[in-house]
Amino acid sequence: MASADQNPKAALNWAQQHSFPWPTVMMNKIDKAGLTKYKSGFVPHYVLVDKDGKKLAQGKANCLKKAAELANK
Repeated sequence: MASADQNPKAALNWAQQHSFPWPTVMMNKIDKAGLTKYKSGFVPHYVLVDKDGKKLAQGKANCLKKAAELANK
């Protein structure tokens, strides 16, 4: 998850409250994380990518569904 939150602690707390199983990346680290091509001007914007950067799903419902499928493998 790339977070637009300016406070890293708040972003991590938010992700934990929603039980997101993936890492949280702050916007100032998005380039270093290789996620620049998935940036959007909209918040929230959900794109699920695999470890190689391949897009697996887009949109909140699709991403959560795909993440659940992958977690159950």
